[in-house]
Amino acid sequence: MTLNEPQCVHWLGHGVGVHAPGLKCSDADLAVCLHNLVLAHGVAVTALREKSTSDVNIGVVLCGKLCYPDVDTPKAREHAYEKTFSLKNDESWAMTHNIFMDAVMFHKYPDDAPEFINKWKQRIRG
Repeated sequence: MTLNEPQCVHWLGHGVGVHAPGLKCSDADLAVCLHNLVLAHGVAVTALREKSTSDVNIGVVLCGKLCYPDVDTPKAREHAYEKTFSLKNDESWAMTHNIFMDAVMFHKYPDDAPEFINKWKQRIRG
């Protein structure tokens, strides 16, 4: 693994300050922090692949919200999906898996990422 729970580093450590280093950064600084975590993952993957003498499985350990329906209906499943992946309207956007993994897998931040992430949307290179 390259990083353990980058959402905790990003949001809990630099956003709300309940984890180390205990900061409450501006939106602009939070965007830089998130972007640097994504870049750090990419640099680590490259270094591990270059130095490895065999095939290696490399990943990142994420944490965050996963929402499940309390009843199994199409409407409830849709609602659970929306709550799991939505980056709109509340601070829980930082604890979604897709804020980090879309950048890693698709080389872009989600379209519904907070506005202050927008300036970084075009800066991820695969």
